[in-house]
Amino acid sequence: ASAVYQMWIIDLAAKSQLTDVVVNPNLSLNPRPVADTYVPIVLRMSAKGTFDQLADFIDRIRNTKLMQRIVNLSLSDPTKDNPSKLTFALQLEGLSFVGIDDRKTLFLEPLPPEVSPKSPDFNNQLTVLKKQIIFGEPVPVVVDDPAQHMVLSATFPAAENPAAWFLEKRQNKKEVIFKGKDFQLAGVTGKVVDVGNDFVELEVGEKKSKLRIGKPLKEIASGIPAPGTPNSPPGPPPGFDGMRGGRGGRRGRGNFDFNSLTPEQQQQMRERMERFREMRRNGGGGDFPGFGDFNFGGDSGSSTPAAAPTDSK
Repeated sequence: ASAVYQMWIIDLAAKSQLTDVVVNPNLSLNPRPVADTYVPIVLRMSAKGTFDQLADFIDRIRNTKLMQRIVNLSLSDPTKDNPSKLTFALQLEGLSFVGIDDRKTLFLEPLPPEVSPKSPDFNNQLTVLKKQIIFGEPVPVVVDDPAQHMVLSATFPAAENPAAWFLEKRQNKKEVIFKGKDFQLAGVTGKVVDVGNDFVELEVGEKKSKLRIGKPLKEIASGIPAPGTPNSPPGPPPGFDGMRGGRGGRRGRGNFDFNSLTPEQQQQMRERMERFREMRRNGGGGDFPGFGDFNFGGDSGSSTPAAAPTDSK
């Protein structure tokens, strides 16, 4: 072990370009292991070199990360003949563990790369699988169709400009379409053919279809009831809080799907209805937000029109 360690120090000194290198191992005639574990190896060396060469040599020793240490280091003044070089003496101590196999080098020789094993032949195993096994139908890909969220919420067939309201549920946004006009809602483009008491008739492409209040626009676009839409018979929606659904005798009065509103909107609607009744009891007209200005100056058969959605185009 001492000889291997000595050769390694000489090799490092050569790489650091030191000169006049002398390495003397401190050999003991009967080295005794410490705690039956290791035997200390002490080397003394001397060499000449510049300060940078000496620093490089010490750095190489430290970077090996072996169990060793520099016990002492002494430097002499540069000579007049060669002032750039220093003469130094170094004592190095390493460890040799008991029971380690003899080596020719201080470090283990790198092992040759392992040869990749040959891939086995799976032809015999593959012949066993003669047909594909399918476990049920594949899961369909669900595409978020914006027309699914665009619901018909109210119609105004008796207004001066018959119109219908759509409610975009995700954004809580109202859209208005007018009879005889083109429309473009949630990616669906067409023309409004008719506005009824509880439906609108739309022409999409070359096909005309009716859409009932409370139904999403997706049914017109695809012709198939949208998922989660209840199958209810055609007809006016039930009234609420005294509001008469399905009646379109007065100008500007239409049908309205109360259930299409959010709970907050329903509460606001109830409060507006209460204020509206109070104004009627006091004998005056009033503004009913969301449905236009209603004039109740005459009887139920009055021809006085109330304001309905107008064509803003």
